[in-house]
Amino acid sequence: MSLVPVALLIVFPLLIHSPYVVHLMIMGMIWAVVVSSWNLVAGYVGIFSLGQIGFFGLGGYTSALISMHTGISPWFCIVLGGLMGGACSIFIGIPLLRLRGAYIAMLTLAFSEVVHFLDSNLEGLTRGEMSLWGIPPLFDTAEKMPYYYTALFLLIISIILFYRFSKSRYRLAATAIKEAEHSAESLGVNVKKFKLGVFFVSAFFTGMVGGFYAHYVLLLSPTFLKFSYMIDVLAMGILGGIGTVIGPVIGAFLVTFFLESFRFIGEYRFFIYGILLILIILFKPQGLYVGIVDLTKRLDFSGKKKMLITHGSCR
Repeated sequence: MSLVPVALLIVFPLLIHSPYVVHLMIMGMIWAVVVSSWNLVAGYVGIFSLGQIGFFGLGGYTSALISMHTGISPWFCIVLGGLMGGACSIFIGIPLLRLRGAYIAMLTLAFSEVVHFLDSNLEGLTRGEMSLWGIPPLFDTAEKMPYYYTALFLLIISIILFYRFSKSRYRLAATAIKEAEHSAESLGVNVKKFKLGVFFVSAFFTGMVGGFYAHYVLLLSPTFLKFSYMIDVLAMGILGGIGTVIGPVIGAFLVTFFLESFRFIGEYRFFIYGILLILIILFKPQGLYVGIVDLTKRLDFSGKKKMLITHGSCR
C-alpha cells in the first residue's frame, strides 16, 4: 500500500482550515469504514447483506446509552458498540448460513428494519423520533481536529486489516466460497465458521464506527437507520469497486462530497447521482478504482513504448 494518501490525510486538516470541509472528511472516513466492512462480506465472500446500517445503528445506540447511563468512558463504549454489532451478526448469521442469494438480502434487510422499528418505538430508552441527545463527547472541545484524527485512525486500522486479509490465504478461502461453496467444503474449508468469522469482523467494525459517530454528532435519530442509507452504502461500494480494498474508500469520499457539493440544486442532485452510477455500472462495472489502475497501466505502457521507439530510432 502507498503511504502517500495516508500522509496527505494526516496533513489535510493542517492545510484546510474550514470546519465544514473537515466535517465532510470525517463523515467520508466514517462511511469508508462502513462500506469497507460491507465489502468484506459482499465483495470477498459473496454474502449480499443489507444489514450494515442496522449494525451501524446498534453500535451507535449501544455506545451512547451505556455511556449516558453508566458513566463509563465513551472510548470503551465505542468498543462495546462494536461487540454488540458483532454479537448480533452471530445471532442472525447462524440462520443466515442456511440461505442463499435473495433470501440472505431479505433476512439482513429485515434485521435492519427491526433495529429501525425498535429505535423508533422504544421511546423510554431511545426517545424515538424525538432523538437521543445528551451523548457524552469523546473530547472536551468543540474542535473537529481530534475527531478527524480519531476517524482517520479507525479508517487506517480497518484498511490495514482488510488489506492483509486480501493478501492472505483467507482470501483464497473466501474466493472459493464465493465461486463454489460445495467445492470449498470438499477442499477442507470450514465454510460455516469462516462465514461467521467474516460476518462478525464486518459487523464489529461497523458497530464501532457507529459508536464513534454517536459521540461525534452527539445526537441520534431513527432517521439515520432508513434503508436509503443502505442504498448509499451499496452505491459507494459499486462506484468505488466491490472486491477491492481501496475502491470502497474512494466511493465513500466521492459520494459524501458529491451529495454535499450539489445540495444547492436540491433533489435534482439525486438524479445526477443516479445517472452517474448507471454510467459507471454500464461502462466500468468493476468500479472506478479498477478503472484508475487500468488507466495508469496503459499510460505507463504507452510511456515505455515511446521510450523504446525513441531509443530504437536513436540507434
